[in-house]
Amino acid sequence: DTLAKRLGGNFKSFDELKIEVEEEEKEEQSIEYPLIDASMFSNIEYKKPEFLLEPLYTAQSTNQIFGPPESGKSIVAQSQMLAIASGNSWLDYKCIKSMPTLYVEGELPGFELRDRRDTMLNDYWEKNKSFKPEWSFTLCRDDLEMAGLKYGFEPIGVSRLSAADQIDYGRKGRDLIWDTVERIKKITAQDQVFLTLDNISALADIDENRASDWTPILQWTNTLKARGIPNLHVHHANKVGSSSGSSAKERMLDTQIMLEKLEEKNRFAMTGKKNVQARISFAKARNFGGGMWDKPFLLTMNESGLFCKYPNLTQAHFMIVKLWKEGDRDVDNLRAHPDVKLGKSTCYRYIDTLKEHKLISDNDIKPREDF
Repeated sequence: DTLAKRLGGNFKSFDELKIEVEEEEKEEQSIEYPLIDASMFSNIEYKKPEFLLEPLYTAQSTNQIFGPPESGKSIVAQSQMLAIASGNSWLDYKCIKSMPTLYVEGELPGFELRDRRDTMLNDYWEKNKSFKPEWSFTLCRDDLEMAGLKYGFEPIGVSRLSAADQIDYGRKGRDLIWDTVERIKKITAQDQVFLTLDNISALADIDENRASDWTPILQWTNTLKARGIPNLHVHHANKVGSSSGSSAKERMLDTQIMLEKLEEKNRFAMTGKKNVQARISFAKARNFGGGMWDKPFLLTMNESGLFCKYPNLTQAHFMIVKLWKEGDRDVDNLRAHPDVKLGKSTCYRYIDTLKEHKLISDNDIKPREDF
């Protein structure tokens, strides 16, 4: 009604949607909340958490990966979904339970999405890792346009025109994705599918800073989680480095992974035209916070699709590598450098860490000195 009055017309589709919502709400309101006392609570057989990539994601979880442009967030998300669909570990995170995955890509063209996947699969073929293509589903805008949907994805969330406007204009978009999940469950004969939405800005038409605009999306992902559909959404970072938009969206998250692109002076010497070099940290770690698994680390992926994980190396580590490769192996010289400034024992520990991860070696050839 609000939209119709503002635009000066009568829109049958909105009226039908409003009737449908009202009927569902009426049906749900007829069911009373259960009364659970302490004795009943102690004896109810609730579903135990099942890890997928232990301990990052469980089979009932809502998660987020965020970071600035070109930090590698989409590559991380897609590689994790390939691992879950095929039953492989991702880095040192073991796949405990495998399931079909649906990767919804709202921005990247289909050719680039497939090319990125094929790069990651190079590592599978070289290491004889299994790949289960029949459990790895993708959906991008090009797929929709080639199927006759020339306007692409229906938005999963739409800003309301006013505080009085109660119509959920993003419901159709969410229902279409939900229907796709149900079809995957049917064709794979599995009762769970891991859903990834990449990214929220491309798949929704909302004011990210307004908490109320996030509400329908959050309620939907929480419902998916409750029904055993684990989900992950990829999002951008704001200017100060946190997840863009209202903080309300983070309250229901189980795991929130933050990526930062490494600065040029703190990068590994990698060949090739296109590599990923990022620092990964955890803004939220509901199932593993405070232990060994939520510590920051560095991640690289080369243009052949090979991932490597390193400790959270500092500027001092990278400067030691640079000086070492230039031929300076004297600990006192290394630790005295302005970008190192370490005690002697600490400098030795840094060198041992770099040797352990094969970033330097006693066998490294020193540059020839010309006289």
